[in-house]
Amino acid sequence: MEEIIVLRSSQNEVLLQEIKDKLNVDVQKVHLSVRPTINIVASILTAAPKIKLITCPPSLFERTPR
Repeated sequence: MEEIIVLRSSQNEVLLQEIKDKLNVDVQKVHLSVRPTINIVASILTAAPKIKLITCPPSLFERTPR
């Protein structure tokens, strides 16, 4: 089973640093504790180009526009 990397920071700058520190080309699954911005998604894709799954808490789904 593939490991899920959990990124917990609620501050964008800290989260971006956490992405740089924890992600690499082998990472395929990431869980965010906050709703991702386009900058966060772009950083994840840059740090982990083989990413297959990015998840966030279900409570954020209600706040996401359709």
